Amino acid sequence: MNVWLLSDGLPGHVNQARAIAVLLGLEFTEVPARLRHKLWRPVLKFALLMPLSNRLVDWLLSITYQLVQLSEQPTLVISAGGNTSFANALLARRHRSRNFFIGSLRGLSPAAFTAVFTLEPIGTNNNVVMAVPPSPLMLAELAEAGAAYRATLAEPSEKLWAMVIGGDGAGFQFQPADWSALTSAMTQLSDQYHCRWLLTTSRRTGLSAEQLLRSQIPTEILADAVWYGNAPRPVMKSFLGAAERIFVTADSMSMLADAMATARPVYALLPRQSAPDERYQSALSRFADNGFLAEAEMSTLGMQVNPDADVPNQAIERWHEDLRARVLPLLS
Repeated sequence: MNVWLLSDGLPGHVNQARAIAVLLGLEFTEVPARLRHKLWRPVLKFALLMPLSNRLVDWLLSITYQLVQLSEQPTLVISAGGNTSFANALLARRHRSRNFFIGSLRGLSPAAFTAVFTLEPIGTNNNVVMAVPPSPLMLAELAEAGAAYRATLAEPSEKLWAMVIGGDGAGFQFQPADWSALTSAMTQLSDQYHCRWLLTTSRRTGLSAEQLLRSQIPTEILADAVWYGNAPRPVMKSFLGAAERIFVTADSMSMLADAMATARPVYALLPRQSAPDERYQSALSRFADNGFLAEAEMSTLGMQVNPDADVPNQAIERWHEDLRARVLPLLS
């Protein structure tokens, strides 16, 4: 198949689209497709209701998107994020191809897509309801990356836990007191369970938070640390593959998705100022209810972790199998 994966340049959206392609075993070409201005949205929404010639579709896309169209026609178009939805639907109509969209339709007709992937049901026959957000990380790849990383350590068999730190976003606000509470919990847990940490911050963490964390975390409890603001490294696959337990700040759905994809025990860390919107909180609660993760307050984290009660979540691989069983027939 000739698969076009439309990219709006936002990592969270692009990673979701990549994840669906990877889970289905599809090779793809990433195609930049950036909406020139949000004012074009109502025009494009109206255009999808009209019978348009191919020439008119091409013209409309050229003025509304920064879009690189390839010479070969797509047999499948995949994208995530509302700004790509219009290009997704128009390109599929233009080339008579199948198309998958991940996310909320925001008023667009589900009939414009072969399948719509969402976390909550929208009540249509072409809706694929996902148990967790899609992650491009696969269990076999994680195991391989984790084993390769452990082989570089002085003590390959030591107990390693991962700490993945984001920052303000999605209704979560992190104060210095939250970071101090986290460092105390990391020290307590390391002493109690004889583990060391694989820590990485992210682009949202910020230099001030990183400086506080670096000053308060004892270096001897860190097996490895990546401070994004100083020297970023792509370590997520290695760290997640090597860790026995994974702790992730709750502000990033994509980071949570990557953590849950490991089938390891996952803790979503909440600051004191936690006010996610209803949909985000509903998703977190659903993940917790289904055993994909546990929510934990940063201020009391040391008292909430009980490795003896942690159960690896085997539902991830079953969900992958169910997804392939439902979606692959749509491509035949």
